[in-house]
Amino acid sequence: EKRRVEEEEAGRHRGEMLEKKRARQAKALEIQLQQVEEGKRQKANAGKLSAAEKCLSEAFEEIEKGDLDKAKEAYQRAVAEDPGLAVAVGNLALVYHEEGDVEKALATYARALELGPPQADVCNNFGNAMHDKGRLDEAAALYKRALGIDPLHHLALVNLGSVQRRRGDVASALSCFSLAVCSYPSSAAARRGMAALCCDMGQTEAGIFQLQAAVAIDGSNPTDHAALGFLLRGADKADEAMVHFATALSLDPKMSSVASVLGGMLKDTGRHSEAVFHFRQALRSPPFQAEALSNMAHALLFLCEWKQRRETMLA
Repeated sequence: EKRRVEEEEAGRHRGEMLEKKRARQAKALEIQLQQVEEGKRQKANAGKLSAAEKCLSEAFEEIEKGDLDKAKEAYQRAVAEDPGLAVAVGNLALVYHEEGDVEKALATYARALELGPPQADVCNNFGNAMHDKGRLDEAAALYKRALGIDPLHHLALVNLGSVQRRRGDVASALSCFSLAVCSYPSSAAARRGMAALCCDMGQTEAGIFQLQAAVAIDGSNPTDHAALGFLLRGADKADEAMVHFATALSLDPKMSSVASVLGGMLKDTGRHSEAVFHFRQALRSPPFQAEALSNMAHALLFLCEWKQRRETMLA
């Protein structure tokens, strides 16, 4: 009887061991199946990421070519391939903003920030869109968020300075622009912002200095040359002012107010033929420059009288 009980006990033990073994095997098989499925998912995601990256590369190439429409299509394809690719979503928002579709840009920027760790560039660009809509508090908050990620993001510093300047907070604006200029002395945007603030504070010479630095860094901005020309003109530096007005017009011939002012300065120095050229240039583009029309009449009258006097002298 004792042997029978021991055998039954041993049998039950073997059965339990066998059951545990089968359970372990089943669990191992389940884990293996999960690993296989995870491998398949990773492979599929890797394929999607590669396709998305290819679209991103195409978009970057189109941006370099200046073709915004094709860049937008490439970004849209990248997002379709991988909706979670934050860089593609953020860049697509930037394209929408460049096209003038600010509402769509705002929605897309918000989506980009939801996808992963916030990027300083995305926060800054999002802030620009808010700024364009006149939502200054939200713009400032986004610029500060960008600076929380990258404390020396010079565009965020410049943009936050511009918002504070619009609010009339001179001390905060000065702090932002000063840090931007000190951290990135070769930033034309930082110099431009500092120049505007200096002029607000009545520091014309400092404004001239900063704008001169801006055009030395990047001489392709006609607005900088025009602004510098007006400052120099106000500081009785007519010759330098005319140089920058002429440069501004060579970059953008449709700056009618600049053409009118330059024409007037040339007329006042006796260069009537050149003045007439710029008066005509002013009248070809809106807004209408009544002073240019009046000054051109006087310049033409002078030239006609001078021609008559010359003919009389020759006769």
